[in-house]
Amino acid sequence: MDKLNTIKIFLYENKKKLVIICALLAIMLTMTLLFLNKNSFKTESLVYENVLEKETNDTDSKEEEKEYYYVDVKGAVYVPGVYSLEKGKRVVDAINEAGGVLPDGDTSLLNLSLELEDGMVIIVYTNKEVATESSNNASPCNGELINNACITETPKVSANVETKSTSKETSSKININKASISELVSLPKIGEAKAKAIVDYRTKNGNFKTIEDIKNVSGIGDATFESLKDSITV
Repeated sequence: MDKLNTIKIFLYENKKKLVIICALLAIMLTMTLLFLNKNSFKTESLVYENVLEKETNDTDSKEEEKEYYYVDVKGAVYVPGVYSLEKGKRVVDAINEAGGVLPDGDTSLLNLSLELEDGMVIIVYTNKEVATESSNNASPCNGELINNACITETPKVSANVETKSTSKETSSKININKASISELVSLPKIGEAKAKAIVDYRTKNGNFKTIEDIKNVSGIGDATFESLKDSITV
C-alpha cells in the first residue's frame, strides 16, 4: 500500500510534466510517421517516372528504325502525287494510297506485287491508252515516260555505244519515233537537251520518215549523225 500511495503522490505532483512529455512523444511519433510516408511517396513516384521515360524512349527508337520511300503515282488514279510509304510496301499499296484506280484505269501492264524502291514512278494507264497501243503492236510502257511498275520495262541501250554501233540487228537499235528521252540520251553525242529536242520535233512535225531526217533537229549535224546512224532506226 505504501508503494501504491507513493506512486499516486508522484503522479499527482508531476502530472503537468507527464502531460508535456506525453504530448512531446505524440508529436514526435506523428512527425516520424509523416516523414516515413513522405519518403515512401517520393520513391514510388520516382520509379513510375523512370518506367514512363523508358517506354517513351523505346517507342521513339522503334519509330526511328522505320524507313520510308517516296514514289510518284501518276495517270488514272483519283489523287495523283508523290507519296511516302514504308519500306517493304508494294505497287498496289502506292496505288491505293493515291485513292485507287479510276473506272477507266487498266493495270494489266503493271506488276502490282512489285516491291517499292525510292524514287519510283508508277503510271496507271487508261483502257484507251492500252487498247490504242495494242492495236499498233506497241505498249504504253515503251512511251516517253518511264514507268517503273511495268511488267516488262523497255530495254535500255548501254551508254557504251562504240561497241554496239556496228551491230546490224534492228532489234538492238533505238527507234527514234518511239524512244523516250531516257533512251535517246544513251545514244552517242545525244545529251538530255538534244533528246528533248528530238521528242519535241516529232511531236510537232510527226514521225521521222528516214533516219537522215533526224538532222532536221536543231543541234544535230552531219558529224553527230555519223556517230549515231548505226544505232537508230525508224
